[in-house]
Amino acid sequence: METLTKEGVKKRVIEGLGGTDIHNNLFGRSTPDAHPIGAITDLQTELDDLDTDIAANAALLVNHETRITNNETDISALDDRVTDLEDDLNLTSRFDDTASGAVLYLGEADPGTAEASATWRIQQITFTNLPTEDDLQVLWADGDNSFDNIWNDRLSLSYS
Repeated sequence: METLTKEGVKKRVIEGLGGTDIHNNLFGRSTPDAHPIGAITDLQTELDDLDTDIAANAALLVNHETRITNNETDISALDDRVTDLEDDLNLTSRFDDTASGAVLYLGEADPGTAEASATWRIQQITFTNLPTEDDLQVLWADGDNSFDNIWNDRLSLSYS
């Protein structure tokens, strides 16, 4: 009985079967489970690391999506505020300090609004410490800053 080494067995198998020692020339390489994950050095570790990286990146993505949503909400609110400020810049103003030296009326409406139209917002500003005028009391007609008052009626409106 002949004792063969590993190399000897390999050579006899290759010679006897007409085989090859070139991996790409082997038959059955694409057979299911021909190359299990465990047969490839460190493949399972690499795959586990990828799973961990994917989970971490997914958490970051959710955080970024939340921040984007919050930023979009903030931008929308700022756009609304800019529109309000632009509207305020385009208002026509009226001042009246003839009622008494301590009271001033300030009215605002869209340009071209008639003074008899119920589309004014009106403030009553009272100086409470004459003659220094260092204390003010500012009240709105009807208690709000809505554009629903008549400038011509400013002296008879209720302010709070």
